[in-house]
Amino acid sequence: MAGRRSKWSRTESGTMHESVASGALGETVRGAVPSWLVPVFRGITRLGNLGVVLVAFAVDFWFVDRDRGAHAIGVVLAGTALAVALKHAFAAPRPPAAVGAVRAGGPGFPSGHAMGAAIAYGVLAVDLDAGTPRARYAAATTVVALVALSRVVLGVHFVRDVLAGVAFGLAFLVVAFGLTGRDPGLAFALAVATGLLAVGVSDVGRDAVAVLGLAVGATAAWEASRGGSLP
Repeated sequence: MAGRRSKWSRTESGTMHESVASGALGETVRGAVPSWLVPVFRGITRLGNLGVVLVAFAVDFWFVDRDRGAHAIGVVLAGTALAVALKHAFAAPRPPAAVGAVRAGGPGFPSGHAMGAAIAYGVLAVDLDAGTPRARYAAATTVVALVALSRVVLGVHFVRDVLAGVAFGLAFLVVAFGLTGRDPGLAFALAVATGLLAVGVSDVGRDAVAVLGLAVGATAAWEASRGGSLP
């Protein structure tokens, strides 16, 4: 028993030192940003909101390319569910609420906005036909970097949270494309599977149940559109 306590103490101490270092780096970042730019970053951070991303891909689904839009929705929902599962698995704290310029709750590691942006804009860079691949990847990289930076500037994440979020998001994107091969049905199956994982890891947390519900609903809508029940 004593050995276990000692091991836990070392782990806890290491985590605390990492938090202090990451928090100091975050303070440096926030100190370098003029106060008049903070409202700009409030707008930028919305580019990583799940709702904004889903609306964009829903427009693609309904009015441009159903298969592409459906596949993107499935991959984004799967990635969101994985982010929820990881947050609950690590259960790492956010920076103190006193430094936050916006309200945010729940575990902080990894950053859901950074991870979601890496997945969503990565999908756009891969799938869109507009421009050259280099231009698309450059644009996606810029947006992801700005969303990740915004979470630190707004004081709702440590630097480690956003770096991990981007890394997890890009790794997931590679795996998701490998598993689904741009097949919307497989993407929705992946979304439901990761949604179930999130529900289990979070002990039926509200955010996990919400993502699973979205995944099931999107899957049903896709199947209905294939069967001709939707216009």
